[in-house]
Amino acid sequence: MDKWQYNGSSLTLTYKDGGKDQTLSIEDGKMVSYAAPGTVQLGGDWSDMDIVYMDTGTKEYYDAYYEETGLTDMSGKIVLVAVDQWNEVWIDGPYTEAAVQGAEAIITFQYNGYGAHSDDSINIQDICARDMGIPCLSISPNTADSIMSAIDAADEGTLSASLYVDNEVVDEGGTSYNVIGKIKGSENTGQRILVAAHYDKYFYGFQDDGTAMGMILGIAKAMKDSGFQPANDIIFVAHGTEEWGELGTSTDWAIGSWEMITAGKPEWQKNTLAMINFELPAVDTGTKTAYLRTSNEYGSYCTKFLEETGLLANSTNFYDETIVANDDDVNVTDGISYQQNGVPIIMPRLDFESDWMADYYHTQFDNVDTYSAEVMEDVMNTCGAMAIYIDQMPALELDFASRADQLANAITDNERKYLDPDTIETYMAAVETIREKGAQYTAKAVDINERYQEAWRAGASAEELSLIRAEGTKLNSNTLDMFAEINENILGLPTYDDTDVAHLGYGVNAAFYDAQISALSDGTVTEDDIWIAAEIDGWYEYYAYLFSEETCEISNAVLMNEDLKAAGEDNWGDQLTPSMGTYLTTMKMVDLYYEQEKTDSASYSDVISEYEAARDKLVELYKTKFQSEIDSLNKVISMLQ
Repeated sequence: MDKWQYNGSSLTLTYKDGGKDQTLSIEDGKMVSYAAPGTVQLGGDWSDMDIVYMDTGTKEYYDAYYEETGLTDMSGKIVLVAVDQWNEVWIDGPYTEAAVQGAEAIITFQYNGYGAHSDDSINIQDICARDMGIPCLSISPNTADSIMSAIDAADEGTLSASLYVDNEVVDEGGTSYNVIGKIKGSENTGQRILVAAHYDKYFYGFQDDGTAMGMILGIAKAMKDSGFQPANDIIFVAHGTEEWGELGTSTDWAIGSWEMITAGKPEWQKNTLAMINFELPAVDTGTKTAYLRTSNEYGSYCTKFLEETGLLANSTNFYDETIVANDDDVNVTDGISYQQNGVPIIMPRLDFESDWMADYYHTQFDNVDTYSAEVMEDVMNTCGAMAIYIDQMPALELDFASRADQLANAITDNERKYLDPDTIETYMAAVETIREKGAQYTAKAVDINERYQEAWRAGASAEELSLIRAEGTKLNSNTLDMFAEINENILGLPTYDDTDVAHLGYGVNAAFYDAQISALSDGTVTEDDIWIAAEIDGWYEYYAYLFSEETCEISNAVLMNEDLKAAGEDNWGDQLTPSMGTYLTTMKMVDLYYEQEKTDSASYSDVISEYEAARDKLVELYKTKFQSEIDSLNKVISMLQ
């Protein structure tokens, strides 16, 4: 993995206030480093520097500073920047821009969104950027206020900042360990069930993800203490490098799980019955309804489990009900790596819009004070019982008819606009065949499981039971091959933060291009008109409105994993919709409106032509992708026999 080891940091400001000497010291513990190099590792001198507040760190504030001071870059200066990673932009934008502008370091604080619990909160996230060769730190709003007060109070020319950061970031310079334990199955099926979490963390990381580690150990202990003997191997996995593990990519988390399923244990692909994954499983968000988020085909099976065990209507302790959400949306966790490689996922649903996330996520206040033993017990009982239920059923009842619903819903107005009607009809015919044959296929699994249960209740011999289980194991091999085909070649990341049918992303971006073209072509261009393109590439095009050309170029390369591809590497982000890289066109449009104050459509003719070319190129890729999905659907149909 790429190494990140933080050892400490401090900042000292000296200045005169009304002729009197003053000192402000920000000690370690009041400041932490992102995954960016330290002053110690860079080997320079970060003493006697100026420190400048640069608002939100976008290009306009640097330009205004240069106009005011007559300077042309930020050499010799540390910039202090306010960031809102919840509502505005991720840290990679301000960090990259600071380096592009020549700053020696950037110190940031959250002014909205994350860290809302307290103005003493220090919030930090994965940096999703290249190593830009400057330190990048985070402090609390209160600490930022003390620095800004010192800047304001300092007599002109007397402020001096000295920064010390010991933070090692080394490309492929570290080793992280995925730790596993196993309860050996009795049937030698070659199958397994994974119960997993990640152990790396920010600060104390009590909820994220210490409680999840406690969860998998608690389930393991309960199984061992009860004498439970599984038929399949049950493997408990503690992943490293979930929070961060790779430079130069927008998908820099879940690296430990990606390496595990693609390099460490590739034999787990296409023969693992489930990965039950935990993240923040003991947070009380105030609701009495629990959710299990699953891979699409797993929804019916999980609902059946809840109904048969009585856990759907009445939980053991805290929740009034549990609802299954079979929406595939698991890419914010280690589950994304496994699902892309043919392993179905189950996990308690994460609510990333909850107050807990805004208040405590990735801050020093993620500690035992927020722990709910009642939630922990409910989730442990439900998911531990789920692992046993899956193990005891010989056949995996994945519902491909349910997947057909998602595939059918992936024909929207965009598809009807950009794709040939006959091709869409071919796609839909394949989907309906999967719906029909999928229901018949699932019935085979149900039959095997019912015959097994009947035989067990009738006191059948171990040999008789093993024969039925062998039927299930054989069917499971084909079932998981189909699941892998769908996840590898039909699903993708159309909006960066959501797993769905891959072609949807192409249509969404094409529609934004057309909307932008239309808005620029109707005679008069308004301010609202020029902001349409911001949503292209899942809002990555928004950077063209905020940052310099060089920052946009770097960010676009990071989004598309270009550095990794050049090195012959990849990660789960390879399923992102291809970017047309129109940030230069968007910057040209923004300049025409704001700097040149052009409001007539004729002035935007070049911009319109460039957007049209990008749209046309994207639509051709769209057609190719759609046809490849049809090919995969037909492959699945051939397996549904």
